[in-house]
Amino acid sequence: LNDCAHTWRCGSYHQLQHIVSDELCVRVTDLYLSQSTNKATGGTLSTQASRATAEGAYQRKAEQLMSDENCFKLMFVKSQGSVTLTLELLDTEEENSDEPAETEVCLFVCLFVSVYGRQVVTSV
Repeated sequence: LNDCAHTWRCGSYHQLQHIVSDELCVRVTDLYLSQSTNKATGGTLSTQASRATAEGAYQRKAEQLMSDENCFKLMFVKSQGSVTLTLELLDTEEENSDEPAETEVCLFVCLFVSVYGRQVVTSV
């Protein structure tokens, strides 16, 4: 975890700079903002069924935008005071990046835990 915390501190500026300057990141952010007005970007578990069509369309649009990237779907579920994070690698049916998807998941989880995690339960 020490390596992850160091990576987060040293890389956070560069990651933020990448998010606001990379064309794909800007397009994905714009997609998220436009789809959030349709309630396609999530909400409470009790209203998930009514959002399923919109969420599916949003997911397909995101997959198309990132067809040559490893694309992950994140879901946060809050229940009885605890939050569960689910990461799902989406199949974009294209050749993915040179870096293995498992490495990206591990890096994301490591960074997430170093910033937000106090009590984290992991399972594979």
